[in-house]
Amino acid sequence: MSADNLWFHGGTLRSMENVTLSANRGILIGGGGATFEVDAGKALRIDGVLASETNVVAGYSASHMWGDITKTGGGTLELFNGNANNTFAGHLDVQEGIVAVLSNADDVLGTNRNYLDGTTIRSGGVLLLNAPANDQISREWLVMDGGTLRVDLSGGNWQYSLGGMVTFNQDSTIEVASGDTLYMNRFGGTMEGAGSLIKTGRGSVQLMENSVDFTGQIVVLEGSIWNRSLADGYGTLDGTPGSKGQAILLGNDGVVTSVNNGEVNIGFSVNNGGSNGSFLGTSSSVGSSSNAAAVDAFSQDYYINNDIIVRLEGAGSTSNQNKRLRIYGHTYNGQTYKINGDIYLNDDLLIAPNQSDSETLTMGERAHIELNGDLYGDRNLQLYVEQNGNVTDPDNSFYASTN
Repeated sequence: MSADNLWFHGGTLRSMENVTLSANRGILIGGGGATFEVDAGKALRIDGVLASETNVVAGYSASHMWGDITKTGGGTLELFNGNANNTFAGHLDVQEGIVAVLSNADDVLGTNRNYLDGTTIRSGGVLLLNAPANDQISREWLVMDGGTLRVDLSGGNWQYSLGGMVTFNQDSTIEVASGDTLYMNRFGGTMEGAGSLIKTGRGSVQLMENSVDFTGQIVVLEGSIWNRSLADGYGTLDGTPGSKGQAILLGNDGVVTSVNNGEVNIGFSVNNGGSNGSFLGTSSSVGSSSNAAAVDAFSQDYYINNDIIVRLEGAGSTSNQNKRLRIYGHTYNGQTYKINGDIYLNDDLLIAPNQSDSETLTMGERAHIELNGDLYGDRNLQLYVEQNGNVTDPDNSFYASTN
């Protein structure tokens, strides 16, 4: 069915009840755009083709940045349900309520040339990625303007990848459900802006690129945020590569119950295989090492240049969070993990390197963790080594030393 059953050119469709527009009813959006207003507690589901009106500029084969959608009202707008024929090319403005993306296709938010055909999530708005298939990709350019990006994949323990620019204009939330993983900038783009990234949900966010122009703060209230980049994955202070960056707030200093307890992690997620958009190749020329002649070809130095403030649960809490600084993944001989900022211990912090089951550190080989800043506070700093790999030195596989 073509997208010509409903034609919008600046009008509003308001849903006051639960309504489904079937796959036989296409929607065409002209240059004036379309507003979908859904009352709180109600859902408007669009199963048909959604297209921007053809208004081809000479020399182009399709319309670009044309036919915007604005979402208002406290209810839910469900879009792109398994329909691969959508040709939406406009801007999506989530002002209120939820826009739920249900398709199992890649790039379901339409064209992704720049911010003009990207998506803005404003305060009070939620963009829900609820794909019914694993490992989906969206190269959409996102503006986080005080709203929430929520990842809750229908299969559980799945992953979703973003590949466009992500700008934090205001403090905004990224919520990832337990077991799910969101890869930021896996296939392109970086983070930028001065707004904070507030992480909720027990799932994980992996920061795949150096984000030098992200000058906001990382706040981990639940779950994990991993630095998958060599340096500046957590941002910088003023856009200068290698600068200290704003302090990372680790843990929830509000009321913590059994609903939002569990592990709270930052640290390094290391994959030196160079596949699936990983920032690393397989060459020793990537990164650096102070002892390059003595290390494996995969060894690199990784950095966190930010201060880390470990936060204690607030008054009235009935449960505790376990705060961890973790190195997780493929550890190779000679690899160095440098924590260059200061650590403020308002609660206990566990430093937990992990030996992946796919790699081996043999006797005499070392991976190094350097705490190069100062330690403040009166709580405990603990070292715990997780050993899951093949061990050729069963008695003394790991060592800890201080300078």
